[in-house]
Amino acid sequence: MADETFHLAYFQNWKGSETLLFSCNDVSSLLLLESVIARLRAAKDNAVEFHTLPFVRSHDSVAVVGSLVAVDSGAFRDGANRFFRWERSTEGWANVTTQIRSLAVHGHASHQYLDGPVDKITVELSLGEYSDEWWQVQA
Repeated sequence: MADETFHLAYFQNWKGSETLLFSCNDVSSLLLLESVIARLRAAKDNAVEFHTLPFVRSHDSVAVVGSLVAVDSGAFRDGANRFFRWERSTEGWANVTTQIRSLAVHGHASHQYLDGPVDKITVELSLGEYSDEWWQVQA
């Protein structure tokens, strides 16, 4: 059975930039994330607290709230050190789901940068690149 768990963490200097890293090791987890974002994109949910989803393990009390907005922007810190907003338009969230599907179709270790037009924080989505053992050392 697949682990179906995402790791979510903030790295101040990950590959040269501030980064929110969503990481999983199986395609079924990607599809769970895609279904949550599809509900957000369709305005069935006003906002999503990614860090509270049952299949997400948030490290170091990182909190990420995603919302549907009229003008596509991206990810940014909102006040507190480990609190982030990820604001995308309908089209922006559609692009995110396309990138998730691309990773799912290929099904091998890879990643995507879920860039918004004016991101202050990079959002990286990783499949199969970081093991649970790696996470135990990092977080």
